[in-house]
Amino acid sequence: MIKIFVEGKGDDKFFKSYLTFLEKETALNHYEIISTGGWNKIPKLVNLFQENTDTEGINLVIFDADFSKNKGGFAKRKTQIEAYKKQYELEFELFLFPNQQDDGDYEVLLENIINQEHSNLLTCFSKYENCIKSTIDEKGEPKYILPIRKSKIYAYIDAFPKSRKQKERFKGGDFFF
Repeated sequence: MIKIFVEGKGDDKFFKSYLTFLEKETALNHYEIISTGGWNKIPKLVNLFQENTDTEGINLVIFDADFSKNKGGFAKRKTQIEAYKKQYELEFELFLFPNQQDDGDYEVLLENIINQEHSNLLTCFSKYENCIKSTIDEKGEPKYILPIRKSKIYAYIDAFPKSRKQKERFKGGDFFF
Protein backbone atom coordinates (compact mmCIF):
# COMPACT_ATOMS: atom_id res chain seq x y z
CA MET A 1 0.00 0.00 0.00
CA ILE A 2 1.19 3.49 -0.77
CA LYS A 3 0.14 5.97 1.89
CA ILE A 4 0.20 9.60 0.84
CA PHE A 5 0.21 12.03 3.74
CA VAL A 6 -1.10 15.47 2.77
CA GLU A 7 -2.00 18.55 4.74
CA GLY A 8 -5.64 19.20 4.06
CA LYS A 9 -8.90 18.22 2.43
CA GLY A 10 -8.18 20.17 -0.76
CA ASP A 11 -4.91 18.26 -1.21
CA ASP A 12 -6.78 15.03 -0.51
CA LYS A 13 -9.39 15.75 -3.20
CA PHE A 14 -6.73 16.83 -5.69
CA PHE A 15 -4.73 13.62 -5.30
CA LYS A 16 -7.79 11.37 -5.37
CA SER A 17 -8.87 13.00 -8.63
CA TYR A 18 -5.39 12.89 -10.10
CA LEU A 19 -4.73 9.26 -9.18
CA THR A 20 -8.09 8.23 -10.58
CA PHE A 21 -7.26 10.10 -13.78
CA LEU A 22 -3.88 8.36 -14.05
CA GLU A 23 -5.01 4.83 -13.28
CA LYS A 24 -8.75 4.97 -13.78
CA GLU A 25 -10.72 2.72 -11.43
CA THR A 26 -7.84 0.87 -9.78
CA ALA A 27 -5.93 3.88 -8.47
CA LEU A 28 -7.55 4.26 -5.10
CA ASN A 29 -7.14 0.54 -4.36
CA HIS A 30 -3.36 0.98 -4.30
CA TYR A 31 -3.20 4.29 -2.47
CA GLU A 32 -4.49 5.69 0.76
CA ILE A 33 -4.52 9.44 1.12
CA ILE A 34 -4.38 10.76 4.67
CA SER A 35 -5.18 14.39 5.51
CA THR A 36 -2.97 15.23 8.46
CA GLY A 37 -3.97 18.77 9.32
CA GLY A 38 -0.42 20.05 8.85
CA TRP A 39 3.26 19.19 8.91
CA ASN A 40 3.47 19.57 12.68
CA LYS A 41 0.97 16.71 13.15
CA ILE A 42 3.52 14.08 12.05
CA PRO A 43 4.25 13.01 15.66
CA LYS A 44 0.59 12.04 16.08
CA LEU A 45 0.80 9.81 13.00
CA VAL A 46 3.93 7.83 13.86
CA ASN A 47 1.97 4.57 14.19
CA LEU A 48 0.47 4.94 10.69
CA PHE A 49 3.92 5.47 9.19
CA GLN A 50 5.43 2.55 11.08
CA GLU A 51 2.57 0.12 10.38
CA ASN A 52 2.80 0.82 6.66
CA THR A 53 6.58 0.44 6.68
CA ASP A 54 6.28 -2.85 8.60
CA THR A 55 4.00 -4.25 5.88
CA GLU A 56 6.45 -3.13 3.18
CA GLY A 57 4.29 -0.20 2.21
CA ILE A 58 5.58 3.11 0.90
CA ASN A 59 5.00 6.40 2.71
CA LEU A 60 4.92 9.66 0.78
CA VAL A 61 4.68 13.03 2.51
CA ILE A 62 3.47 15.88 0.32
CA PHE A 63 3.14 19.17 2.16
CA ASP A 64 3.47 22.90 1.50
CA ALA A 65 6.91 24.45 1.72
CA ASP A 66 5.10 27.62 2.86
CA PHE A 67 6.65 31.07 3.06
CA SER A 68 8.86 32.84 5.57
CA LYS A 69 5.91 35.12 6.44
CA ASN A 70 4.03 32.09 7.81
CA LYS A 71 7.11 30.72 9.56
CA GLY A 72 8.05 28.36 6.75
CA GLY A 73 9.89 28.32 3.48
CA PHE A 74 11.35 25.42 1.54
CA ALA A 75 14.63 25.02 3.45
CA LYS A 76 13.07 25.54 6.87
CA ARG A 77 10.09 23.26 6.32
CA LYS A 78 12.27 20.52 4.83
CA THR A 79 14.58 20.69 7.86
CA GLN A 80 11.65 20.56 10.28
CA ILE A 81 10.01 17.56 8.61
CA GLU A 82 13.28 15.68 8.25
CA ALA A 83 13.91 16.27 11.96
CA TYR A 84 10.65 14.42 12.72
CA LYS A 85 11.74 11.67 10.34
CA LYS A 86 14.98 11.22 12.25
CA GLN A 87 13.50 11.68 15.74
CA TYR A 88 10.78 9.07 15.22
CA GLU A 89 12.83 6.84 12.89
CA LEU A 90 10.24 7.07 10.14
CA GLU A 91 10.57 6.01 6.54
CA PHE A 92 9.04 8.28 3.91
CA GLU A 93 9.77 10.22 0.77
CA LEU A 94 9.16 13.97 0.99
CA PHE A 95 7.88 16.42 -1.60
CA LEU A 96 7.16 20.06 -0.80
CA PHE A 97 4.79 22.14 -2.91
CA PRO A 98 5.06 23.93 -5.21
CA ASN A 99 8.07 22.26 -6.87
CA GLN A 100 10.45 20.69 -4.32
CA GLN A 101 12.77 23.69 -4.34
CA ASP A 102 10.93 27.00 -3.89
CA ASP A 103 8.91 28.58 -1.13
CA GLY A 104 5.21 28.22 -1.80
CA ASP A 105 2.22 26.00 -1.41
CA TYR A 106 -0.46 23.96 -3.12
CA GLU A 107 -2.18 27.12 -4.37
CA VAL A 108 1.03 28.28 -6.09
CA LEU A 109 1.18 24.93 -7.86
CA LEU A 110 -2.44 25.26 -8.99
CA GLU A 111 -1.88 28.83 -10.20
CA ASN A 112 1.08 27.65 -12.26
CA ILE A 113 -0.74 24.79 -13.96
CA ILE A 114 -3.92 26.56 -15.03
CA ASN A 115 -4.79 26.69 -18.69
CA GLN A 116 -3.12 29.86 -20.00
CA GLU A 117 -6.24 30.58 -22.03
CA HIS A 118 -7.91 31.49 -18.72
CA SER A 119 -5.00 33.26 -16.99
CA ASN A 120 -6.84 36.57 -17.26
CA LEU A 121 -9.07 35.38 -14.41
CA LEU A 122 -6.07 35.39 -12.06
CA THR A 123 -5.10 38.84 -13.34
CA CYS A 124 -8.60 40.07 -12.48
CA PHE A 125 -8.29 38.64 -8.97
CA SER A 126 -4.87 40.30 -8.53
CA LYS A 127 -6.44 43.65 -9.45
CA TYR A 128 -9.10 42.99 -6.81
CA GLU A 129 -6.38 42.26 -4.23
CA ASN A 130 -4.53 45.46 -5.18
CA CYS A 131 -7.75 47.44 -4.75
CA ILE A 132 -8.21 45.99 -1.26
CA LYS A 133 -4.58 46.78 -0.36
CA SER A 134 -5.01 50.39 -1.48
CA THR A 135 -8.08 51.03 0.67
CA ILE A 136 -6.90 52.63 3.90
CA ASP A 137 -8.71 54.06 6.89
CA GLU A 138 -8.41 57.52 8.43
CA LYS A 139 -5.29 56.42 10.38
CA GLY A 140 -3.53 55.33 7.19
CA GLU A 141 -3.94 51.66 8.07
CA PRO A 142 -5.34 49.02 5.73
CA LYS A 143 -9.10 49.08 6.02
CA TYR A 144 -9.56 45.47 4.92
CA ILE A 145 -7.64 42.24 5.08
CA LEU A 146 -6.70 40.36 1.94
CA PRO A 147 -8.65 37.19 1.20
CA ILE A 148 -6.84 33.96 1.93
CA ARG A 149 -4.89 32.51 -0.99
CA LYS A 150 -7.40 29.68 -1.43
CA SER A 151 -9.96 32.34 -2.35
CA LYS A 152 -8.16 33.04 -5.62
CA ILE A 153 -8.42 29.39 -6.67
CA TYR A 154 -12.05 29.24 -5.55
CA ALA A 155 -12.88 32.41 -7.51
CA TYR A 156 -11.08 31.05 -10.58
CA ILE A 157 -13.12 27.84 -10.58
CA ASP A 158 -16.33 29.65 -9.64
CA ALA A 159 -16.03 31.93 -12.70
CA PHE A 160 -16.64 29.09 -15.16
CA PRO A 161 -20.19 28.32 -16.28
CA LYS A 162 -21.65 25.24 -14.59
CA SER A 163 -24.81 23.18 -14.80
CA ARG A 164 -27.13 23.17 -11.80
CA LYS A 165 -25.72 19.78 -10.74
CA GLN A 166 -22.13 21.06 -11.07
CA LYS A 167 -22.99 24.16 -9.03
CA GLU A 168 -24.22 21.95 -6.19
CA ARG A 169 -21.10 19.78 -6.38
CA PHE A 170 -18.94 22.92 -6.31
CA LYS A 171 -20.73 24.23 -3.21
CA GLY A 172 -19.95 20.87 -1.60
CA GLY A 173 -16.23 21.34 -2.18
CA ASP A 174 -15.76 19.63 -5.55
CA PHE A 175 -13.15 21.69 -7.41
CA PHE A 176 -13.49 19.69 -10.64
CA PHE A 177 -9.85 18.68 -10.76
